[in-house]
Amino acid sequence: MGRIGRRSFFKAAGVGALAMETVRNLPGQAQPDMELVKSGKASSAIVIPASYREVEQYAAQELQHHIQQSCGVQLDICPELQWKAPSAYRSAIFVGHTQQAVAAGISTAGLPPNGAILRRVGQSLFIIGADSDGPVLGTLRDNTTHVGTLFGVYRFLERRLRVRWLWPGKVGEVIPQQESIVVGPWDERWIPPLLHSRFFDHQWRDDMGWASHESAQGYLHDQSVWLRRQRFARGISLLEDYPDEGSPFWRYWERFHKEHPEYFALLPDDRRAPDLLYEKGDPHYVPMNVSEPGLWKQLVRDWLATRTTDKPWVNCAANDTPGKCIDDGCIAWDAGDSLKVVGGAGNVEGSDIVSVERAKQAFRSNDPQWYRFLGSLSDRYARFYLEVLQEARKFDPDATAIGLAYTNYKQATVRTKLNQNVVIALVPGFHYPWKAGSAREHFREQWLGWKSTGTRLYLRPNFMLQGYSLPLFFADEISRGLAFAYRHGMFATDFDSLTGQWAGQGPNLYAVARVNTNPPSSVKQALPEYYEGFGPAAEPVRRYFEH
Repeated sequence: MGRIGRRSFFKAAGVGALAMETVRNLPGQAQPDMELVKSGKASSAIVIPASYREVEQYAAQELQHHIQQSCGVQLDICPELQWKAPSAYRSAIFVGHTQQAVAAGISTAGLPPNGAILRRVGQSLFIIGADSDGPVLGTLRDNTTHVGTLFGVYRFLERRLRVRWLWPGKVGEVIPQQESIVVGPWDERWIPPLLHSRFFDHQWRDDMGWASHESAQGYLHDQSVWLRRQRFARGISLLEDYPDEGSPFWRYWERFHKEHPEYFALLPDDRRAPDLLYEKGDPHYVPMNVSEPGLWKQLVRDWLATRTTDKPWVNCAANDTPGKCIDDGCIAWDAGDSLKVVGGAGNVEGSDIVSVERAKQAFRSNDPQWYRFLGSLSDRYARFYLEVLQEARKFDPDATAIGLAYTNYKQATVRTKLNQNVVIALVPGFHYPWKAGSAREHFREQWLGWKSTGTRLYLRPNFMLQGYSLPLFFADEISRGLAFAYRHGMFATDFDSLTGQWAGQGPNLYAVARVNTNPPSSVKQALPEYYEGFGPAAEPVRRYFEH
């Protein structure tokens, strides 16, 4: 598939609208059903291109596996040059960019990344998607391979075979049994509802916690398979392409602290340096002076040196630390005491006095969350994103800036308006346990508040970093929240993190996953699907998790 230009990404992806779901008769055709398996015997073969990509081969293998598990029949996988015409089989499933697809006039031109076409023509079923070269599995955190053909296969398996995948591994596969598989008319253009979706998948150092290296690697493989089956993929790169913390400033201290101390936040002790009360003064978490013009220019220079068509954004995401600068330039950008004290990552409640002097007193008292007395710094950071955007557009009139709404700058701005050329990754400031109704309303208020600034929004939550091995249940709340965000412009997700708590939080994890394929319906569909996968135990399992 050819690359999609930056300005057409959102239009092509249908952001803010439902993915297309069309199954219809082709004009003027009344076709008999197409037989894949009839009474326990193969009637079809799976055909892949003669020179196939990894994603096309893997998609064919996934199709073969699930059909075999469903009816006990293994369909042959044939490279196109070895396929023996219709005389050998009654039908064929063409997976990927085959010459037969070209002859049938099927093209992926104009499909967004990871989109797919499923079309039946006579006794042939074509499943073809917007693909790219590269590995399909492995750690998906940094994987940029487009896998549209694979997602087309999963679309087929879900709709025709009613397959579901509750958790990684064979035991998590729910594949209804049947003796025959036939396909009626089918003409569908499937567009991923989210342009970018990631469930941060972890690796473990030294096989920590595992019985053996083989056990760890086996689980990581199954986890990667499950993520793909739930349609996790990146159609475009966002914040995570920078090392370690996803911030362009991660190594700024070692690069610039001697020559450009003005790049860094002024702290209450008059130092421009890492905060010794935060992460033991680790320089990778140094706060920045976002009002400094030199910093904007340096950020844009770095962007110009590394940008590609796959990475069109100017990444403005600050290091993983609250805003802390008390430089006059930063303070001048704030909204003043119209916003009261806000907590940091831990949502610490405090006095409603917003005061630099109060912040200095707390700092001198070694209060690690002294910065909360600066109030909400959202206007400050929004101004920063706009200034960087203006600088970048001197070199590229189509530049887009992307930044966080996080810690003490997570609330919507008071004075500053943004535009569609600024993308905000919202990190909501609350976690489980969620008080009935209050967290939901708070999330909606945050989301709509940022949306009203004119920005484009994607969700970068820490919802899943809760409970560890305890049986927590918030699947219903999280699915409602995600469906709400999708209805109000969410075009991407990046969940931190997939911690593997399947026995304790299976419904939560499954609800998050189902958002990727059908966000509006995830509320009604996800939990019934999950419980039904337990067969006769469905009702006791439901009662257990919802207790």
